[in-house]
Amino acid sequence: MPAEVLVATLLVGAVGGYLGGVVGAGIGATVVPGLILLGVNPVIAIGSSLLLHVLIAPLGGISHYKFGHIHWRIFLPLLLMGVLGAFIGANVSIHLPAEVLKLLVGVSTITAGVLITVRYPRANQHILTPASLSEKLRIASMPTVASIALIAGLSHGALGTGWGPLGVSLLILAGVLPHTAVGSSLLARSFVALAGASTYYFLNGVQADIVLPLLAGGSIAILLGALTAKRLPPRTLKLIVGVAVIVLGASVLIKQVI
Repeated sequence: MPAEVLVATLLVGAVGGYLGGVVGAGIGATVVPGLILLGVNPVIAIGSSLLLHVLIAPLGGISHYKFGHIHWRIFLPLLLMGVLGAFIGANVSIHLPAEVLKLLVGVSTITAGVLITVRYPRANQHILTPASLSEKLRIASMPTVASIALIAGLSHGALGTGWGPLGVSLLILAGVLPHTAVGSSLLARSFVALAGASTYYFLNGVQADIVLPLLAGGSIAILLGALTAKRLPPRTLKLIVGVAVIVLGASVLIKQVI
């Protein structure tokens, strides 16, 4: 791999990891279109992104667990139905033509950016208390959480994006506290991504020379992102994140058209 491509891949992994730690989203929405813009085959970009999730998502998830952001009533249906959705999604997209995948990635990335911008500005402005947590958990039933996980898992397995922006946004809309939605999503993500990544791996959709620099850049950045989420009100940051993701998705579409 040329040195400039190696450095660019490191940066893509770092940005994706940081955003994932901050808002529970942005890893796939950054890594997949970023790799495609670097000329990587979309199947390899999606597969490598999913494997990256497997390796670094636990770092962010464990950090949120230590901060008390995980609730098992949210986590378990996310895990079970998310894995099912990711497996189905990966087995569908692996057979799609590359040009179709690029278009779908562009559209899904723009959608992710809009969801981050619209839903996430208030995501870290709630203070967790036992009373408020119990109240929110009564609003979001387990069947609702399971349905959200299946939808987000399908998107994640098929396109490498959607688990965070789509899943977390829908969980918040259903009444789950933002910190709980972000933390539970991150903790479940590695298992969900593994269901999709295994499909891509066996069909040669994962390359070590791409995954390793992504991992090097993203592993530290996701921890920094989790610390940022704990200490700073991210209203302005998440607006910037949403706009940046939209620009990435638009760039993929523009490049495809041109």
